[in-house]
Order: sequence, then C-alpha cells, then structure tokens
Amino acid sequence: HNPLLLKRADSGKIERNNPAGMPMRLPESPGRGFADTLEQTEFSLNPGDIFMLYTDGVTETKDENGGQFGIERLEQIIMDIAERDYQVKFRDAIEIVKTALSDFANKKDFTDDITFICARSVSGRTEISDIGELAATSADAN
Repeated sequence: HNPLLLKRADSGKIERNNPAGMPMRLPESPGRGFADTLEQTEFSLNPGDIFMLYTDGVTETKDENGGQFGIERLEQIIMDIAERDYQVKFRDAIEIVKTALSDFANKKDFTDDITFICARSVSGRTEISDIGELAATSADAN
C-alpha cells in the first residue's frame, strides 16, 4: 500500500509513514490472520501539519505517454497546498488534487478508482478538507 504522507509545519519536510497492513479500502471479509498483518502506528500532529491518505489510483494515474503521476508529484502538491494555506481555504485542497490529476492525465475519466483524504492539524484539532474521489469509468477498471 501507499505511505501516509505527513508534511511537518515546523521542518517543512514530508515524512512517509508506511506501516504494514492496509490503511484504506479494507476487504469486506479479510480472512484469517489478516489482523496479524496490521501494524498500528501513532504520531503526534502539531498545528499546521498536513497529512494525506490515498489509494494507488492517485499515484498510478497515467498521462498520455503512460508515465505515472507518482508520489513525488503528490508530495509537491502537498507542499504547494501548505505554502498557499493562507490564500486558499484548506477545504479546496481536494479540488487542487483532483485538478492536478485531471490535468496530468488530460482527461476526466479514469481507469482506476481514486480516493484520498487530506487533513490538517489546527490548534489541537484536525481539519479534514473532504474525501476526494474520482471513480473509474472505463470498462477495464480495476
């Protein structure tokens, strides 16, 4: 699975948190031993920290030449959202990511489901921008 991306306000750096298991889209009947494969990770959030959870459909979105969107491009978007924090309402973060994916792929229809959550720590509470989704519309959707 993909790592949780955590942009620290104090250092300005992005950390990749990748514990074992599946943080998103758990199967309905996971089967025996599934719980044994999960790893719980805790971390503290400070005011201004931003984190994102996302499915592989985000980073595996392809452009016209077959190149993938990638984790580095997603990290840059998180950095841009953090820098524009005072000029853009945080709830607009979802639209910023959706637009970047659509522009990169040069389309509005995707062959893989895309789901992501972007949240920010604000004075001891977490503000979730929304849950972003771009549903697969192709017949060969995963």
